[in-house]
Amino acid sequence: PVDRLRSGGIATLDLTENTLLPSLGRFWHARAREREAMDNVIREFDVQPPRREALLGKLSGGNQQKVLLAKWLSLRPNVLILEDPTSGVDPNARTTMFRAMREAAQEGVAILFLSTEPDQLAAMCSRVIVLRNGGIAAELTGSDLDRDVVSQWSYA
Repeated sequence: PVDRLRSGGIATLDLTENTLLPSLGRFWHARAREREAMDNVIREFDVQPPRREALLGKLSGGNQQKVLLAKWLSLRPNVLILEDPTSGVDPNARTTMFRAMREAAQEGVAILFLSTEPDQLAAMCSRVIVLRNGGIAAELTGSDLDRDVVSQWSYA
């Protein structure tokens, strides 16, 4: 979500608690597996500072967003809905998140990527549907997945 601390995570809980909360059953009485899972998240998503016990609310916005994306991807969903997932994050965090999204899509996760940024839509999507006035204004695929074309339809 765009509002990561109200809708995505709990600022006063640490990284391990925030990331593994939806799947705690898998780690019940398995502290070593829990630590290993979090170490993998921290390494794969380049979370800074690289400490499992760091509070989510103390991290930068980009690191918070990487942790939240890791949380939901760790559940191996069939569908993932992302609302402006890189809003307010630094370019390095954006690159890391885009890599993780592409890998998930290659593994069969359907990603519904909602964004107001034509560059991101053109770069990340295999199909873009532009909504306007409660209806579909355009469906863009192939060579139409270009920043300029997406912008033209989005802001026309």
